Amino acid sequence: MRKGGAEPDIPLEAVQSLLTRVIWQAVADLSVEAYRGEAERFFDGETFVEYCDILGWNVRRARASLWRFVDSGSRISGNHLLTPDVARQPVQAIAG
Repeated sequence: MRKGGAEPDIPLEAVQSLLTRVIWQAVADLSVEAYRGEAERFFDGETFVEYCDILGWNVRRARASLWRFVDSGSRISGNHLLTPDVARQPVQAIAG
């Protein structure tokens, strides 16, 4: 039983992995018209800033890298990037 007010011991790596997955899902949502507005608000908002802080990313560079990726026409499928020229590539961090 947890004592009131005590925070659980969750390894930072687990939190970072979860946040990275949330970010990549939001990137994927940018290509779905029904979710695009919500995903754009996420990337422009304070939550993304907090995620970048936890991940050790520079927010300005992360946003710039994100929008370069989106503007490139690439899209995400599962754990892979799909580009017009290459069917499947390993996922790369957007923070660069």
